[in-house]
Amino acid sequence: MENDSILEVRNLSTYFPAGRNIKGIKAIDDISFSLRKGEILGIAGESGCGKTTLVRSIAQLYRPTSGSVYFRGRDLCSLDNRKLSEERRYMQMVFQNPYSSLDPKMRVDAIIAEPLRIYNRRGLLEHRLTKDEMERCVDILLDKVNLSRKYKERYPKELSGGEAQRVAIARAIALKPDVILADEAVSSLDVSIQLQILSLLKSLKDEMGISFIFISHDLKSIERIATRVAIMYKGRIVEICPAVSLDGKVSHPYTKALLSATYVADPAIEKKRKRIILDGELSTEETDGCPFHPRCKERTEYCTHHAPKLERVEECHCVSCWMRAGLKDKNKLSSEEWK
Repeated sequence: MENDSILEVRNLSTYFPAGRNIKGIKAIDDISFSLRKGEILGIAGESGCGKTTLVRSIAQLYRPTSGSVYFRGRDLCSLDNRKLSEERRYMQMVFQNPYSSLDPKMRVDAIIAEPLRIYNRRGLLEHRLTKDEMERCVDILLDKVNLSRKYKERYPKELSGGEAQRVAIARAIALKPDVILADEAVSSLDVSIQLQILSLLKSLKDEMGISFIFISHDLKSIERIATRVAIMYKGRIVEICPAVSLDGKVSHPYTKALLSATYVADPAIEKKRKRIILDGELSTEETDGCPFHPRCKERTEYCTHHAPKLERVEECHCVSCWMRAGLKDKNKLSSEEWK
């Protein structure tokens, strides 16, 4: 692992069985990237591109078909359930729908204290917590997510969407993790509440030093919170760049199409912008060559026969595209030379 990396994903693939297809559906295929300490890495892409499968494979909720996930120097893919449980203390998840991830029969204080109770019972904390210490921890966690302590006696059905998500975040930080995987954590919330939750996540990163993988289909949310962004298409990462590059300094034609679909608040600017319309829809069918070539308006014949790899085009910017990765000369090869 790199010195400043807390998490490193290497050639990670997760396939799901599908009828007579022996290999199955490639939900994610040969993905590699690293997460730096104290960084928020945004992952974006349209529905069905494999974002959720990726974070669940990293957390080993889905066991990957191949590849490695190095976290705190250990490969999570090779650990048994006992050792994996030890490492999961330092890697937590926040799910999209808080109501489906919170037990409706448990009060808020019990929900937040649940990971503390579990790891306390297993003897995996620094020291055994007493009942009073656990109650104090719950109070502190409520303060950190800006919820009044009166919420301790409430049930999830008595909470708004934003309040329920704050409870889910409080539960996620209870064990003081190094990494939080946030899977569409704000997509089900109103816009004003989204901004509050994004601000909360950013403050937790600064205060507690937590690294985040933040999944969203909204590039504006990612631009607001993330340091870098990875764009996914058909289970692969097609571009990784600084989040500030989302102002238009991106390379891959798919990323450009996603950006063109993002609305700008200024009506004058929005009126002048041109939308990039992609042909067809995202498909699970495998194709030869670049996975994006059936919908790409810039494709060449070479793209249809050869799949590009993620190549560095400049500092902190990688792209998987024959036309962008300094490989344009490849397009001049004849059919005989391709072989």
